[in-house]
Amino acid sequence: MVVMKIPKIGLCKRCGRGDKYSGLQEVHKCPECENIKFDRDFFIPLEKKVIKNFKGLLASEYGSILKELYIFGSYAEKESKCGDIDFLVTYDREELKNLAQIRKEELWFEFDFFDPKDYSTSELKEFFGSLFWDFRTCEEYPDCLSCHPESGGEKCNLPNEDYNSELHLYCIEKCKFKNKDPIPNCCYGECTFFGMSLQIKILNNTGNILKEDCMEFYEIEPGFKIKILDFIIKENVEQLQNEFNLQKKSKKLIIYKILP
Repeated sequence: MVVMKIPKIGLCKRCGRGDKYSGLQEVHKCPECENIKFDRDFFIPLEKKVIKNFKGLLASEYGSILKELYIFGSYAEKESKCGDIDFLVTYDREELKNLAQIRKEELWFEFDFFDPKDYSTSELKEFFGSLFWDFRTCEEYPDCLSCHPESGGEKCNLPNEDYNSELHLYCIEKCKFKNKDPIPNCCYGECTFFGMSLQIKILNNTGNILKEDCMEFYEIEPGFKIKILDFIIKENVEQLQNEFNLQKKSKKLIIYKILP
């Protein structure tokens, strides 16, 4: 019996369509969208809006976290035709940790005088939402997974590879020892993943603010959109430069600082 291998069809990061040509798991631009470009003037309003949003962030509570705004790629090189506009935002890791710690302390202070169980689920959801924390009950989405071995527990039989601490994904159907308490342990004290997840939430939130009132995707035709605005958030320029060098591209990466 001959077993035929099904070729891998990856996803294109720009348009989301399958890349049936390269056989790669994922590509930056597939043959269907890589040659789609626009006049440079098309991106000028986008650049101005992003700069305005970044200035607003610097004047907000995130000002201590964000360091500098850069631009790179074909638009930065002032090419007449560009596929998209690329920004790099750098941040201060220690300041990010400090803000996440403040968020945690605000959470614990809320429960200094009242047990979390004294609150309704809707009240807890509202409060956690103000702290950039995606609160859901443990039955549907365990936030701290105290039963998981990585949290110091011994009761969970869920394989480590099935759990993503960054997003708190959890397959309840695979776990025979379900946590029936709807209050996450993060309410009572330190959680292995809570601080890390708060940092990610804060960075994601800054990224969303940077994109406010900006066109991130452009519809070429009904059902076919491509990404024309790209944000990369790194601790420093060297991190992006090293990633670019690992890709061994022939074209040199040149990064221009815009702000501050």
